Amino acid sequence: MRDSSNDRRAESYPDRRDILLGVGVSALSVLVPGAVVAQEDDADDADEGADEANGEADANGDEEDGADESEDGEEEDDDEEDEDDEEDANGGTETVVVGPGGDNVFEPESLTIEPGTTVEFIWDSDNHNVNPTEQPDDADWEGHEPIEDDGFEFESTFEVEGEYEYVCDPHVGVGMIGEITVSADADEAADNGEAQQLVSNAAMTLLIATTLSLVAVLSLSYAFLKFGGSNPQ
Repeated sequence: MRDSSNDRRAESYPDRRDILLGVGVSALSVLVPGAVVAQEDDADDADEGADEANGEADANGDEEDGADESEDGEEEDDDEEDEDDEEDANGGTETVVVGPGGDNVFEPESLTIEPGTTVEFIWDSDNHNVNPTEQPDDADWEGHEPIEDDGFEFESTFEVEGEYEYVCDPHVGVGMIGEITVSADADEAADNGEAQQLVSNAAMTLLIATTLSLVAVLSLSYAFLKFGGSNPQ
C-alpha cells in the first residue's frame, strides 16, 4: 500500500523530460513565427525592388518614346533641361517676405543657403527697406535702401560665403532684423537631421522574435527549477 501511494504522488509531479520538451516547444513556437515574418519582410523588400526596377524600365521606355518626337519638340525639352541644370548649379531660389501680414519682421529672420543661391525679397506691407549692416569683406551686397511698399520685390544672388545681416531702417527699433548665412555645408546640415534606417525590417523582426523566445525559455526554466524538482520517492 505504501508503494502504491508513493507512485501516485510521483505521478502527480511533472517529469523532467516533459518539462524540457515543453520548454523547447515553447521556444520554437515563438522563434519560428518570427523567422517566417522576417522571410515575408524580405519578400516584401524584394517585391519593392522589383517594382522600382519596373518603374525604371517604364521610364526608359518613356525616354525611347520621347526620342520619336519632332526635332522642334526635342530642342524645347533640351532648353528646359538646360534651364533646370543652370538653376541647380546656381543653388536654387529662396524667398524672404518683408513685413508679412503687416508685421515688422522678415520671414524667415534667419536663412542658411549655399553659394550661388538667389534670394527673393517680397514686400507684403508698406514702408520697408532692406539695408545691409554686416557682410563678408569680399562681398558687395547692396540690398535695397529705398523705402518701398506692398507688392515691391527684388532679388540678390549670394556667392561669397559668410554672414550677412540686414535691417529695415524704419523699424529697426522694434527688432526688424534679418540674417543670411552662406555656407557650402547648408545641404549637409539638413541631411544630418533626417532619420536613417540602419537595420532592415526583416532583421529587426527576427531580433524581436529571438528576444521573445529567450524570455520564454528563461521563464519556463525558472518555473522548472522552482517547481519541477526531483520526484519524491
